[in-house]
Amino acid sequence: MHEFLREKRIKAGLTQYELAKILNYTSAQHISNMERGKSPPPVRAAKPLIKALNISEKQYKRHIMKFFEKRIDKALSKKDNNERTKRVKP
Repeated sequence: MHEFLREKRIKAGLTQYELAKILNYTSAQHISNMERGKSPPPVRAAKPLIKALNISEKQYKRHIMKFFEKRIDKALSKKDNNERTKRVKP
């Protein structure tokens, strides 16, 4: 998702700050976080983001779902702390 957002923002001729203003953010930090894969775009930002980046809803959904699928897979592959510390009695 993050590479996609950055690519589309640049193609749209927008700076991170300009996109932040479109999404009603006071700084570009959230845009930077999204483009680095640190945080997903908030749901409330979907429509203005789609419009600003000139992308389809289908493209947006596909990329956001991939983003969450990777995060979920990563979370599921981690061992639970309790699993590592539990000892099974013989």
